[in-house]
Amino acid sequence: MIEGILEGFARSVGWFLGHVVSFVIFRVGYFIGWPLVKCLTLGAYPGKRRYQYGERQYTQEELWTSCLGVLIAITLAVYIYTR
Repeated sequence: MIEGILEGFARSVGWFLGHVVSFVIFRVGYFIGWPLVKCLTLGAYPGKRRYQYGERQYTQEELWTSCLGVLIAITLAVYIYTR
């Protein structure tokens, strides 16, 4: 019985952490990376975000923009911390 409770707790924690990581990468990262990508590509990328009903599908442009934003945030945090 304890094993079932612990397994359910571990699954809940994993689900929560997965959604937090997804939020940070695809929401915060996109918000930070969007202006830089727009400036570097002279407004060509990223295109308009596409929304669908149900499960969210991310385009490759959105993924790269989000990853660039996360990289900028990490680099800035390391710079400020080591300064």
